[in-house]
Amino acid sequence: MHHWLLGVEFPEALIILHKSGRALFLSSAKKIDVLRQLTGDVTLMVRKGGGDPAVDPKQLAELAAVVRGHQSKATLGMLTKSTHLGPFAEACVQYFAAEPNLDVVECREVISMALTPKDKEEHDLMTKAALCAQYSMQHILMQELERVIDNDMRQTNRGLCDVVDSQLEGEETMRRLETEFKLESGELEPVMVTVQSGSRYALTLDVEPDDETIPMQGTYLLCMATKYSEYAACIARTILVDPTPTQKEAYYVATAVHAQVVADLKAGAKFKDVYTAAKATVQRKQDALTELFPRSVGFGTGLELKDTQCLIKEESDRTVVAGMVLCVSVGFCSRPGAAGAAWAVWVADTVRVRGDGETETKAEVLTAGCSAEPDRVCYELAADDEPPAQAKAPPKAPPPQAKGKAKAKAS
Repeated sequence: MHHWLLGVEFPEALIILHKSGRALFLSSAKKIDVLRQLTGDVTLMVRKGGGDPAVDPKQLAELAAVVRGHQSKATLGMLTKSTHLGPFAEACVQYFAAEPNLDVVECREVISMALTPKDKEEHDLMTKAALCAQYSMQHILMQELERVIDNDMRQTNRGLCDVVDSQLEGEETMRRLETEFKLESGELEPVMVTVQSGSRYALTLDVEPDDETIPMQGTYLLCMATKYSEYAACIARTILVDPTPTQKEAYYVATAVHAQVVADLKAGAKFKDVYTAAKATVQRKQDALTELFPRSVGFGTGLELKDTQCLIKEESDRTVVAGMVLCVSVGFCSRPGAAGAAWAVWVADTVRVRGDGETETKAEVLTAGCSAEPDRVCYELAADDEPPAQAKAPPKAPPPQAKGKAKAKAS
């Protein structure tokens, strides 16, 4: 919230936004001096007590009186479910929660609604974050996985993530990205990289890479997020090597539903309607996959990588607003303990909802540069390894690509 309002974090600063448009700040003398450049209806209060992190109750009483105005009791929105660190923050929270003339309520939903639509400057920052995410996915993470499979390397999911992390944080990669996308030095930050393969999968960002050895066939979920000037973008892709018919069909359905969700994200649409239409498409295309369909098909993103108040799900009454930036996330994940090998497919992209006055109406996919088309991510290698004697028909000339390599043409 501080970064959105001021462009920088202000630790140990109390900010109150009044419905009249007035803004009140309580902080140290040094921070208040920085804030004196603010214009408009702004009240600046220097915290008493010098460097003491405690707070003067009299000052908080003054602020509470401003919030109430001429009312006997007023409503004050606070992030009551968040963890507030430090004596100053704790003292402020405790005071207002105990103030009898204030009705303290959770305001996370309201803040989410204010922060989700992005203006042009924010959109430009998120576009740069998205370009870096898609480039790193296509030219670093996917190529590193390909190298492991091509060379039958023994590598773990965590180990591969460490390799990619090291490259992303290296000076050479940073300089290349800054030059390629005209970025300001020091503003780009890799946020997370995950690789899932083997026996455990989850269609979520907060997966901790495990120490399971990467198999040479199956499904591989790759996810990456980057920040530019504190604004985040994320992307997820699936690589399929010798997939089963069920896995291939699931991926085809996932990409079709993903495209539909993007098309349905128009200003005025309801989140619940977008989700319901997506689920109906799954039922129509492959009803057996319905039970594997996730409970949301996307979420808001920006200063916060994943805004849990802004989920595109069946129960949400939120309305799509022009300028919203969302991560559209669609996939299927096999049930734990189900017969056969575990598998999952996942496609996620950072998407901006267009507004009135734009020639194009379909939402803009900011990470579209890294293709998720089946023929770019699905590899059939087993057929290349079959002995010619097993073929019933005369063997055809071998394809021009290297035999048994993930770099071979995808099916």
